[in-house]
Amino acid sequence: MIVGGESGGHARPMAEEWLRAMRDHCQRQGVAFFFKQWGGVNKKKTGRLLDGRTCDFLPQRAGTKNL
Repeated sequence: MIVGGESGGHARPMAEEWLRAMRDHCQRQGVAFFFKQWGGVNKKKTGRLLDGRTCDFLPQRAGTKNL
C-alpha cells in the first residue's frame, strides 16, 4: 500500500491515527507499506516521518529474492 497526504493550496489534512491504522493493518496482513508524504502546502517541510522513522517497505517483485 502506498499512502500519502494531499499537497498544494487546497490540501486536506491527514490525521496521524488514520496513517497508523493503515500501517498497522498492513503489518498484520503481511502487506508492504510505503508512506510517501504528509502533504500540505509545503510538503518538503512536513516530511514523511511516522513515529520517528520512514516507512519504505515495497512488495517483492515476482522472481526476485529479498536482500
